[in-house]
Amino acid sequence: MAEARVKELESHEGGAVGFELSSRVTVLERENEQLQTKLDAAGTRAKQMLDRVRFLRQQAQGADR
Repeated sequence: MAEARVKELESHEGGAVGFELSSRVTVLERENEQLQTKLDAAGTRAKQMLDRVRFLRQQAQGADR
């Protein structure tokens, strides 16, 4: 459906719309890569925090005995 819309726009506006869409896709792909990198880093930090919480919980349980 999206591809049909792109073809329709390109036929009405000529190559300018195609270039504009291509540029927009490039920008969105770059932004997506940056967001994926941030998401991966956040996931790593969250796992590290969870590991620390588990460690502290084990230490607290050991001290209670």
